[in-house]
Amino acid sequence: MTRRKFLKTAAAGIALGLAGGPSFSYAKEEYDLAVITGEPAAATKKALEAVGGISRFVKKGQRVVLKPNMSFARTPEFSAHHSSLVVATVAQACMRQGPNRF
Repeated sequence: MTRRKFLKTAAAGIALGLAGGPSFSYAKEEYDLAVITGEPAAATKKALEAVGGISRFVKKGQRVVLKPNMSFARTPEFSAHHSSLVVATVAQACMRQGPNRF
């Protein structure tokens, strides 16, 4: 995904969120961006479902690398790193797909 495409997709997602667009949890289409609020692990699971599931990104036998943004020791208010619950939830979802290497 190019930076330009990411920014367009992010802008569209924010616009839908502000305009009260359709709920992603009831949508039949697959999206590249999902905005879900709530407890980190549960919200991550809902977000993965909203974008079509982890199987859309990870196939059996593939090599998987997770690179969480954990560069600074800051509080969540600074958004300098991801919640460890989010990283763990994504890792567990990837492991269920049966990667070759993780």
